[in-house]
Amino acid sequence: MLQFPLSVKTLFADGNHNAFPSACRFRNRLYLAFRSGTRHLTFDGVIRLMVSEDEGAHWRELETLRADGDLRDPRLAVISGALHLFSGMRTPLPAKQWRVETRHWISADGLRFREAALHGLCPGTFLWSIASRNHLHVGAGYLHDLRTGNQLATLYRSVDGIRWEHWLDLRTPGNETALAFGEDGALCGIIRNETPPYFLPTFFSISPGGRTKYHQMKLPLQGVMLQSAGRRFLVASRRWDAPGRRNLRCELFHCNRCGELSPLAILPSGGDCAYATAVKQSDGQLLLFYYSSHRHLFAAGTDGDPEHTLPADIFSVLLPNDGSTGAGDAGEPALCEFQTLQLR
Repeated sequence: MLQFPLSVKTLFADGNHNAFPSACRFRNRLYLAFRSGTRHLTFDGVIRLMVSEDEGAHWRELETLRADGDLRDPRLAVISGALHLFSGMRTPLPAKQWRVETRHWISADGLRFREAALHGLCPGTFLWSIASRNHLHVGAGYLHDLRTGNQLATLYRSVDGIRWEHWLDLRTPGNETALAFGEDGALCGIIRNETPPYFLPTFFSISPGGRTKYHQMKLPLQGVMLQSAGRRFLVASRRWDAPGRRNLRCELFHCNRCGELSPLAILPSGGDCAYATAVKQSDGQLLLFYYSSHRHLFAAGTDGDPEHTLPADIFSVLLPNDGSTGAGDAGEPALCEFQTLQLR
């Protein structure tokens, strides 16, 4: 039974595959960027950048960013008083392979963007997530070695968002790594795992003193969002049922410092989905965005497979607090119990 009514809205749907959103606040505006392409794996992705001047009630498209490849997984970050947008870009190679790099745009006023070169990233690095605390900005990049098939997750750090320096190679193989600073200044992350045991990610924490701890998580996750929520974290992730990959959906969890998850809710979702992002409104509520193809699955009369051949839409959901409270917090309202929301 839900403890409050979740307000879920369709934010963007045009028949294309719209996915991988990233949101932030800059100069009293909310910004949302996401990839839009014909389908999940086509090489025609562009980045749509949208802006809201009324805390997310209304949105308008500010700019469409294009390049000479498939732009995907944009990341917005406010660094040194400017708004930065980082995006991976794929260009095709023979034998169904592709080359990856990170492209970068910057805006001083949040209205006009210019492309700017990045320095210090290893060639072929996909800067997939960024976490900031005070004047320190940490990026998680991953590198896919086409010769060996190995994937290496690496942390970089920067003070201006343009010049990056290598900080740490994470101890476990992985690619997409979600980052967030805890309230005590510890940097935490969840590393996606595509090697045996398949899909069981690794949670790590790095204390302000530099001590690093790793914990293998017990649930398979993909497309993870990690957001600080008081003493713990709010996690949004793609989940599915075994055997196979049945009943794909986007779920919300609380996560402690050992990577242990407590379920909160299943968002209206299905098929290709998740990769959420969130931004806090001025009243303290959390506005969360994610993508899903569930409406197109229903229209096609399929129950969830294949994942990569249908359109997808961008959705928003308003959480009544910043995600820090939930069931079990004495004297505070529960975020929600574990329940599938009505798909509509």
